[in-house]
Amino acid sequence: MQAPEIYRLGHAQHGMNGDETYRFDDIWSLHLYSYAIKLTVDKQVFQIQPGDMTLIAPGHKMCFHYEHAGSQHYYCLFKSEEQFSQAHIHYQLDEDALNCCRRLFHSAIKHQHYEQRSQVAIWEILWQLQLLDEQSQTDPVSKAQHIIASQLNCDLSVAHIA
Repeated sequence: MQAPEIYRLGHAQHGMNGDETYRFDDIWSLHLYSYAIKLTVDKQVFQIQPGDMTLIAPGHKMCFHYEHAGSQHYYCLFKSEEQFSQAHIHYQLDEDALNCCRRLFHSAIKHQHYEQRSQVAIWEILWQLQLLDEQSQTDPVSKAQHIIASQLNCDLSVAHIA
């Protein structure tokens, strides 16, 4: 995996002006949320909870439906030649992974003037997500949990999940 080229990185606050829509043609979008939100990527709806993370490939329309003004999250917009797995867009992190990713985001932001250091921290987050993708491919319970979480707004059946 090649290190990402960071375009923009920070701790942002949104929701003061209602819903927001974005589409980046050649930039990946990585977010770590501290609030609940409904996120639509193209026509797929995700119910994001505090501690969840999203990785959205370039070229996808993202619409953030904020429930509260002042919603804060970590984010990184980056370019990469890598084709990260898009088996997942929405990641529900366990406590260890969440703490690790928070620390890495904090470090990346704190050391932005050391570009390589920030790249390494974001790169490690992407590796963590890649590991989660690999685990969910082999673990049927993780796969079912992901399907349920990503489609909470749909009628689901056992046959659909299996």
